Amino acid sequence: MRKERVVFIILFILSFIGTYIIICYLPPFRIKLEAEPIKYFIESLKNASLFKTIVSVAVGTLIAFIPTLVKKRK
Repeated sequence: MRKERVVFIILFILSFIGTYIIICYLPPFRIKLEAEPIKYFIESLKNASLFKTIVSVAVGTLIAFIPTLVKKRK
Protein backbone atom coordinates (compact mmCIF):
# COMPACT_ATOMS: atom_id res chain seq x y z
CA MET A 1 0.00 0.00 0.00
CA ARG A 2 1.02 3.54 -0.55
CA LYS A 3 2.11 5.69 2.36
CA GLU A 4 -0.88 8.00 1.87
CA ARG A 5 -3.34 5.14 2.23
CA VAL A 6 -1.63 3.81 5.36
CA VAL A 7 -1.77 7.27 6.96
CA PHE A 8 -5.47 7.53 6.04
CA ILE A 9 -6.26 4.17 7.63
CA ILE A 10 -4.29 4.89 10.80
CA LEU A 11 -5.85 8.34 11.25
CA PHE A 12 -9.33 6.93 10.62
CA ILE A 13 -8.94 4.11 13.15
CA LEU A 14 -7.47 6.32 15.87
CA SER A 15 -10.02 9.09 15.42
CA PHE A 16 -12.89 6.57 15.26
CA ILE A 17 -11.88 4.93 18.53
CA GLY A 18 -11.20 8.25 20.23
CA THR A 19 -14.49 9.78 19.14
CA TYR A 20 -16.47 6.70 20.16
CA ILE A 21 -14.96 6.64 23.64
CA ILE A 22 -15.40 10.40 24.10
CA ILE A 23 -19.08 10.12 23.14
CA CYS A 24 -19.51 7.33 25.70
CA TYR A 25 -18.63 9.71 28.51
CA LEU A 26 -20.50 12.83 27.41
CA PRO A 27 -23.22 13.62 29.97
CA PRO A 28 -26.23 12.90 27.68
CA PHE A 29 -24.86 9.45 26.82
CA ARG A 30 -23.69 8.36 30.26
CA ILE A 31 -25.52 5.38 31.66
CA LYS A 32 -26.66 5.13 35.24
CA LEU A 33 -25.20 1.84 36.34
CA GLU A 34 -23.71 0.86 39.67
CA ALA A 35 -21.14 -1.74 38.63
CA GLU A 36 -17.46 -2.53 38.41
CA PRO A 37 -15.48 -0.18 36.15
CA ILE A 38 -14.95 -2.79 33.41
CA LYS A 39 -18.66 -3.69 33.31
CA TYR A 40 -19.57 0.00 33.21
CA PHE A 41 -17.12 0.55 30.33
CA ILE A 42 -18.50 -2.38 28.31
CA GLU A 43 -22.12 -1.33 28.87
CA SER A 44 -21.36 2.28 27.94
CA LEU A 45 -19.85 1.04 24.67
CA LYS A 46 -23.06 -0.88 23.90
CA ASN A 47 -25.45 1.96 24.81
CA ALA A 48 -26.67 3.82 21.65
CA SER A 49 -23.98 2.08 19.63
CA LEU A 50 -25.54 2.78 16.21
CA PHE A 51 -25.59 6.55 16.78
CA LYS A 52 -22.08 6.54 18.22
CA THR A 53 -20.80 4.49 15.29
CA ILE A 54 -22.34 6.83 12.71
CA VAL A 55 -20.89 9.92 14.38
CA SER A 56 -17.49 8.25 14.84
CA VAL A 57 -17.34 7.19 11.18
CA ALA A 58 -18.15 10.75 10.07
CA VAL A 59 -15.53 12.31 12.35
CA GLY A 60 -12.96 9.63 11.47
CA THR A 61 -13.46 10.22 7.77
CA LEU A 62 -13.14 14.00 8.14
CA ILE A 63 -9.96 13.73 10.20
CA ALA A 64 -8.46 11.12 7.86
CA PHE A 65 -9.00 13.42 4.85
CA ILE A 66 -7.15 16.37 6.43
CA PRO A 67 -3.68 15.31 5.16
CA THR A 68 -5.10 14.83 1.66
CA LEU A 69 -6.65 18.29 1.65
CA VAL A 70 -3.47 19.91 2.97
CA LYS A 71 -1.40 18.11 0.35
CA LYS A 72 -3.70 19.28 -2.49
CA ARG A 73 -3.43 22.92 -1.35
CA LYS A 74 0.35 22.93 -1.70
